[in-house]
Amino acid sequence: MKNVSKQFAKSSPAAAIVWKEGYSAENEADLIEFAKQHLAGYKVPRKVITIEALPRVNGWKLLRRELREKYA
Repeated sequence: MKNVSKQFAKSSPAAAIVWKEGYSAENEADLIEFAKQHLAGYKVPRKVITIEALPRVNGWKLLRRELREKYA
């Protein structure tokens, strides 16, 4: 087993969601259930964060660092 840095050893997956029309935070349980069926157990989000828009550079590249800083 490789040594994992302390930063990632205690981290748990989270999902930052921008809901489409017709969907809402009430569907969080459905989202997690879908993830349990289609993803490996360690990838299933432990928490769901609802946001208005994803931070992007010039409208295309996702700024993951900003998401980590704001919601971690």
